[in-house]
Amino acid sequence: KIKEVVPVELFDAEEWILENGIKVVYRKADYEKESISLYAHSDGGTALYGVKDLPNAENAAVFTNAYGAGEFNTIALKKALAGKMVSCSTTIGSDNEVVTASSTPQDLETMFQLLYLRFTSPRMDKEKFESILNQNLATVDKLAKNPNKIIQDSIDFITSNYSPRTQPLSRKYLESLDMEKMNKIYKERFGNAADFTFFIVGNVDAKELKPLVEKYLGSLPTSEEREEWTDTGVRAPKGIVKKVIPVKMETPKSLVVTSFRKQMPYNLHDMYCNNVLRGILDLRYTENIREKEGGTYGVSVSSEATKRPEQVYTMTMTFNCDPDKADHLKSLIYAEIEKIKKSGVTEEEISKITKKMLKDFDQSKPHNSYWLSVITTYYIYDINNNDPKDFEDIIKNMTPADIQDFVNRMFDNPDNLDVVFTPKK
Repeated sequence: KIKEVVPVELFDAEEWILENGIKVVYRKADYEKESISLYAHSDGGTALYGVKDLPNAENAAVFTNAYGAGEFNTIALKKALAGKMVSCSTTIGSDNEVVTASSTPQDLETMFQLLYLRFTSPRMDKEKFESILNQNLATVDKLAKNPNKIIQDSIDFITSNYSPRTQPLSRKYLESLDMEKMNKIYKERFGNAADFTFFIVGNVDAKELKPLVEKYLGSLPTSEEREEWTDTGVRAPKGIVKKVIPVKMETPKSLVVTSFRKQMPYNLHDMYCNNVLRGILDLRYTENIREKEGGTYGVSVSSEATKRPEQVYTMTMTFNCDPDKADHLKSLIYAEIEKIKKSGVTEEEISKITKKMLKDFDQSKPHNSYWLSVITTYYIYDINNNDPKDFEDIIKNMTPADIQDFVNRMFDNPDNLDVVFTPKK
C-alpha cells in the first residue's frame, strides 16, 4: 500500500511512499492524450564490478531484454503485446540502473505487468543467447579491420588513459560472456526495487494510477539496502597528449580530434557558458574552416560539464579532411580559441545561440518528456531546470564578458588531446 503522500508543489506533482520502501513521483500531464511515460533510477551500475566481470555486467540487461520476460519468450511476448502500445526495458549504465517504460492510458496495466516481470522474472534462454552471441561474433570479425572501429577504439583507449576498464568489442570480449553470470548480475542490479525512485508522467489520474502502483510496484521484492554511485578511478590523461596514428583505409582522409579539458568547480552558469561557447565555435568553424577554407564538410563541436566523478568542463572538435590539409586546418581550431581569449565574442553571436536555446526550451514544455526530465534532474542532481534562475535567467543575461571570462579560465593551461588519424601509406 501507499503509506504516505507528499505534495511536490514545485512541479504540481506528488511523492508516494510505499510500505515496501519504494518511492514514486507522479505528475498528471495531458499534453499528449495517449501517452504515459515511466523512468526509474537507481545508483550502482557496472562500476560495482571488477575488470574481469565488466563484459557480463555491461551486457546483462541487453541480453536479458532480448530473451523476452517471465514465461514469455521473444515470440510469445510479441504475440501477447500485439495491438498494444507498450514498452519496458532495463539498462545497466556505468554508475546506475535504469528502467524506461511507456504506454497509452488503456494499456497502462500491461506496462506495469511487463515492468513487474523485468524485475522479478528475468529469463534465461540458451538458444537465444547463442544466437545473439554468434551474430556478434560474425560482426566483430568483419569489423576487426574496419578503420572506423579502429579509430573509435583508439579514442576510447586514449581518453581513458588506457584504463583496463576500457574493453572494446572484440572476439575475446564476446567469448568471455557467460549467460549464468549475466543472469546473476542482472538479479543483483534489479533485485531490490526499493533502491529505485520511479517517476511517472502522463495522462492518467491519481485514482486510476494508485491501485496499479500498489499492485505491481507494491509487490516487488525490496530490502533495506541502499547503494551509492562508485568512482572507478578512470580518468583522462593529464597535460598535452599529441599523437599521429596511421590507419589502413580505402578512401584516404584524415580525422582530426582535438579536445580541451579543465577541472573547475561545477556550476550552472559555467555549464551554460560552455554550451553557448560550443554554439559560437560551431558558427565560426563553419564560416572559417568549412566555407572559407573548403577543407572539410564541417567541424563537429561537442561540450560537456560533469559533476561526478570529478568536476570537469570539456570541449571537443572533430573533422575529416584531406590529409595534406590536416595540420593547417587543425591550427585554425586553436587560433579561434586564442582569438576569443583576446578579443571576446559579439552580442550578435550570443543572441543567435541563446535565442535558439530559449525557443527550444519553450517548445519542449508542453510534452511529457520535458516534465519527466525536469523532475528526474531535480531528484538525482538537485537542479530545477523549470526554475527561471536555473536556466532562463542565466541564458537571457549572458554577456560577451561572461563568455570571454569563461574561455580565459577554461583554456588556461587545460589538458589537451591532439590526435590525427592519417591514411597508412
